[in-house]
Amino acid sequence: MIVYKNRIKGRYRWTRVTRFLMSAILVSVSTIMATGSLFWAQAVENPGPLGNVTSVANATLDIPPPLLEDVPEPTGLDQFVKDRAALLKLGKALFWDMQVGSDGIQACASCHFHAGADNRIKNQVSPGVLADPKDTTFQLGGAPNYTLMNTDFPLSTDSDMNDTVSSQGVFSGEPIDPDGFQINVNGVIIKVRRVEPRNTPTVINAVFNRLQLWDGHAKDQFNGVTPFGANPQGNYPVVYRAPTRHADWEPFDIIQDGGLNNTSLASIAVGPVTSLFEMTSEERTFPDVQLVLKKNGHKLKSVRPLAKQIVSPTDSVLGTSSRSPKLGLIDKDYAAIIEQAFKREWWDSNVKQDGYTLIEQNFSLYWGLALQEYLSTLKADAGPDAGTPFDRYQAGDESALTPQEISGLQIFTDNVANGGGNCSTCHVIPEFTRASVRRTLAQENLNGTAKDSTIAANGFFTNFGVRRPGDDPGAGTSSAFPNPPDTPENTFRAPTLRNIALTAPYMHTGRFSTLEQVVDFYNQGRNDGEVQRAAPLGLTQQQLADLVAFLRCGLTDERVILERAPFDHPQLFVPNGHPGDEHFVTPDKNGNATDELMEIPAVGGDGVATPISANNFDVKLGVSSIPCPARP
Repeated sequence: MIVYKNRIKGRYRWTRVTRFLMSAILVSVSTIMATGSLFWAQAVENPGPLGNVTSVANATLDIPPPLLEDVPEPTGLDQFVKDRAALLKLGKALFWDMQVGSDGIQACASCHFHAGADNRIKNQVSPGVLADPKDTTFQLGGAPNYTLMNTDFPLSTDSDMNDTVSSQGVFSGEPIDPDGFQINVNGVIIKVRRVEPRNTPTVINAVFNRLQLWDGHAKDQFNGVTPFGANPQGNYPVVYRAPTRHADWEPFDIIQDGGLNNTSLASIAVGPVTSLFEMTSEERTFPDVQLVLKKNGHKLKSVRPLAKQIVSPTDSVLGTSSRSPKLGLIDKDYAAIIEQAFKREWWDSNVKQDGYTLIEQNFSLYWGLALQEYLSTLKADAGPDAGTPFDRYQAGDESALTPQEISGLQIFTDNVANGGGNCSTCHVIPEFTRASVRRTLAQENLNGTAKDSTIAANGFFTNFGVRRPGDDPGAGTSSAFPNPPDTPENTFRAPTLRNIALTAPYMHTGRFSTLEQVVDFYNQGRNDGEVQRAAPLGLTQQQLADLVAFLRCGLTDERVILERAPFDHPQLFVPNGHPGDEHFVTPDKNGNATDELMEIPAVGGDGVATPISANNFDVKLGVSSIPCPARP
């Protein structure tokens, strides 16, 4: 049920259904606050000039909304962490460090350098490797290393089309790529960089998500090693600690004994490092990552953090450790930062097991918690001196949005019967996603929804028509990660819409290159090529333009668009396809296609003068859009 609060002549009037629900909701929230079990999670309606901003099944209280920074702190960190500042430094350095990838190029940031997402257009196509049956042929361009064009979008929903637009990673370590990422040049097979099968989501504001990734497999209980949390069979991996420097290690079960809750960012962080699509060419574990971070036969301790990259001396986290204009940080190695950040029992041991030291064996623990600390700072639209035009409008500044954007916001929040798009059902305000920590925990407390459920109550929706169900099982996959067995196939998490103007392409397939295409898709009733999934919305062209104006201009944070702290970063060189095209590439000495690298310059805390929107995905395709109006 959608509850509305009507504004009449400057005053709010509660509807009868709202008054009916209020007593039960107030009792529930009062109980929550009194017991302390959910002290921060009042599911509330935003006040402000519009007044009817609400969402399905949310409690509705006439009090200020929870601020975006009010996400519960991860529990249990004190068992492991000694110095949070050192932890943040470690996390930012590791996230941006090109040395971590098995090729010495691919960093975590290689897929998240543009507003937390990816704006590249060359060698960004993945065939239907998640389809049933698997398909390794390319419909877009006919082969990999294709440069996308405006005319490719929206991606076709024809029965022979299951390609997706995503992010390139590493080369396969196999002689022949099993998923088709190779080009036959005059009878010679030359491998190209592989491309992830799902579109890259932004890491900005990911801290507000209960579960991470499109299918929710990065869980909110970090087990210290993998993304998958607590496996129902109880056979998840463990970390180790040393009671004394000379004693044998003791296995430590984080799920049972560590209590690392609210840690889905740590879970998501440990996945890419061992992914054969993203950062590793051959099978490796986290203890093996030190094989990448080695020099002259020595292991982890000999590698200077960010040794291939310039770090701005005004970087908001790393600046005081910068060697600029020289490369890297002043720290001699990563081990020194680990030892500063973590308590001694998690790294200090003279004992080896299976050829690894304790600091190598527990590298996944350091990695996950450190990247979580860094990613949790990437909160756009938070704080008194920041925010979007929408946030300022909701705080009472009625001039913050233009009349067109206000119209778009009204369409966003109104249901179809009232002439709106009902967008806020899935994209709940203030996070603009129904999959937020605040929303899902409040929902649990009100109705007892299962903790790991990946259904609509947790912000996941089944087959909304972007692609045929057989092309990608989504959260309903039968693979190893522990989603509930009754999770429907083709179920995906509703992403946040904040800063959506900067994060094209859109949807888990990358099907749409512009916001205009997205809203037109919903207005037409979500057709996946086989079935029309909903009735048309019936919005006029002017209403669609108003909605796009609100999404593009009302939800963009100036700090993100100008890369001001905390969105500043070290220099990065990202693979941008290969010289040549989908028909011809040149091999290197290893038989892989020669890389074309694109420099992302280092940025300090004050940001840049030219907005990054000048290099948006759609701009690279040659699409022009109406610019956002200047703000006071």
